[in-house]
Amino acid sequence: MLKNSVLFGFFIGLILSLFTSISKKNLGELKLNDNKQPDYLFISILTANKYLKTRAQSSYDTWANSYQHIKFFTGSNKIESNLPIVFLPHTKDIYPPQRKSFTLLKYLYDNYLDSYEWFLRADDDVYIKIDRLLDFLRSLDSSKPYYIGQPGFGNNGNLNLNDPFCMGGPGIVISRETLRLIGPYLNYCYRNLAVTAHEDVEIGRCIKKFANISCTISYEMKSFFYQMKQDPILEYPGSQKLKKIISLHPLKSTELKYKIHSVYLRDKAIELRDQIEYLKNKISNKSDTLNPDKNYDYFDSDYLYKLDMDKPKRKIPSHLKHFAFDLNKRLNEKVLERFLTKKIEFKHGSPQFGYFKSSNSGLEFIFHNLISYRKNDDLVNLKQTIQAKLPFLEPIIRLENLDMDKKINFILPLCHKLSELNNFLINYELKQLNNVNLLIVLCSKENKKAIKLIDELKTRSLNGNIRVIQVNDEFSRGVYLRKGFELLQDDDLMFFIDVDILFDNEFLVRLRSNTIQNYQVYYPIVFSQYSPDLSLNEPNSRGEWRHYGYGMLGIYKSDFLKVNGFNESIVGWGKEDVDLYRRIVDYKKLEIFRSKEPGLVHVYHEKICDQKLAKDQYKMCIGSKIKLMASNKVLTDLFYSKFL
Repeated sequence: MLKNSVLFGFFIGLILSLFTSISKKNLGELKLNDNKQPDYLFISILTANKYLKTRAQSSYDTWANSYQHIKFFTGSNKIESNLPIVFLPHTKDIYPPQRKSFTLLKYLYDNYLDSYEWFLRADDDVYIKIDRLLDFLRSLDSSKPYYIGQPGFGNNGNLNLNDPFCMGGPGIVISRETLRLIGPYLNYCYRNLAVTAHEDVEIGRCIKKFANISCTISYEMKSFFYQMKQDPILEYPGSQKLKKIISLHPLKSTELKYKIHSVYLRDKAIELRDQIEYLKNKISNKSDTLNPDKNYDYFDSDYLYKLDMDKPKRKIPSHLKHFAFDLNKRLNEKVLERFLTKKIEFKHGSPQFGYFKSSNSGLEFIFHNLISYRKNDDLVNLKQTIQAKLPFLEPIIRLENLDMDKKINFILPLCHKLSELNNFLINYELKQLNNVNLLIVLCSKENKKAIKLIDELKTRSLNGNIRVIQVNDEFSRGVYLRKGFELLQDDDLMFFIDVDILFDNEFLVRLRSNTIQNYQVYYPIVFSQYSPDLSLNEPNSRGEWRHYGYGMLGIYKSDFLKVNGFNESIVGWGKEDVDLYRRIVDYKKLEIFRSKEPGLVHVYHEKICDQKLAKDQYKMCIGSKIKLMASNKVLTDLFYSKFL
């Protein structure tokens, strides 16, 4: 029995081994029959030993770092370097490098002719966008002769040329077919055809004679292979001109090359992020169907009109205006390209009005554009409807604020509001607060009762880190807040709060994250409750986001001092916060982070406007009082029910 089992196992193993052998043989045959395809682009950089640690190294550290098919070519004197270097035999690092240039091309012909479809030769002080170069070359057929670059003609025809040559600095691109045609004659060209010392001119002369082509003279080549002559492009490294280039030359400063590379990486990150969002939206297919439950909002060049009855008309938001302007600019460029081919004089195009709505994946737009152009001496107006989408973006990276335990100093100015103080202290007591101080700046008229409430809280609560400052001056919010922050250090985080505000613990996290010393202040948009007597228990009519309020502010004391604090000449209710906001905007060195803050709620209370206030302050107070009574819808219904 055991013998039979062994024989059976032997035959099974033999069959499996034969099957495996046949499979491997067939796979091997498949590989042998599969002709190896050449790689696409080989980049050769002409340099000299004295520039290996500067210009060449900076190229290798920046644009060339992620590309494998690149080598740096220098003279025959070998030195140590971490770069992929080819030391060209029988050549020296002398200028102009005519012999080195011809020897380099001969090296490519001898070693790489059948390995690549395209070859680029450039100087070491160039910056190349390899991805844009590859995209450009894929539109061409490498089996045909090509000689591509920035065309040059020489000065006053003194180079004995009838055709343009390509300037080597920003890069010369030749196809494999061009290299095949000139390769056998490169030594001959160097010894017999050269009539000048200019390497680029003589290479162009050689290519013209043996490949019968000259450098491309397309207008676009000047912007693709960009040769600078004290061009202001360097003053604006994020300019549109820089975005169009394939190569940029000369960059003698290595620092500038690193700077341009950082701008390129930033733009590339934005481009990839946009691609990711586009593909995600395409996969989900959400943008192909309109949501019948969502209404579009209407806008023109100045205003936004919403079905929201609380604010049916408002100034058009800056992001919407910017997007409309940018889309119109790109549309005009497309229209201009089309009209140029038809020899029609394009005048202008401008968005007249449009609609937009928010969906799960982004903002959807419908633009109505007016395009004006002149045809046969007649001015023609053409209306166009354009649909576009601005996708929402996910965070690229989440930065952890390592100082999430930073102590927060609430500063609360108070006068004539004992009942509100009691509610505020109850809410304060209910929160399990860590690293939070409360500075109450109290007018002396009600100090006894208020201090009694505060002392009671201190005795029964863990959140007893409360200080009271008594002020004899007439109430001025700016003055009272100043009395509070004078007790703090420059590196202390402050939050100006009102006694009518309720907050939660999540708000404290966002306050610490969104307030950054020497960089950013936090202006939360507070949700304000309407009068409970008029809200009619409607979920959408219980309050509104207080976009016009600037009283709540998170800021470091050092930053507050930079903008010179509050205008203390303002007495009574309002205006000092708007004045401070404008000065922070004008300061420029501080960013303003402003967003809806779900962790802050302004509890409704009847507002009393002192008629002794200045005229503009009294007007602001009355406007705020009316606005926070109830929504426009509720007030309208109330009006119709009583008077109609």
